[in-house]
Amino acid sequence: MYFVTDRNELAVVSIAVKADGLEFSRPLPLFAFKPTLRAYRLGMTEFDVTPDGKRFLLNISADENNRPLTLLQNWTSLLTARP
Repeated sequence: MYFVTDRNELAVVSIAVKADGLEFSRPLPLFAFKPTLRAYRLGMTEFDVTPDGKRFLLNISADENNRPLTLLQNWTSLLTARP
């Protein structure tokens, strides 16, 4: 199970099913990051993990003055045709 600690670290805990219940490993911090200001204010952190657990996608902020990312698709249709 992956989760974000109160120190803004992405951590992992292994879970094993035992006859008398569940057994949890000690939390293992993977890396620290800075969440976006929006996510911090809402009390949530946006992240996803690939099924193999080798890659992570996080919504982070380098600083509070950064601009949003703009994705422009089909940009070639905006070009004017050359005579």
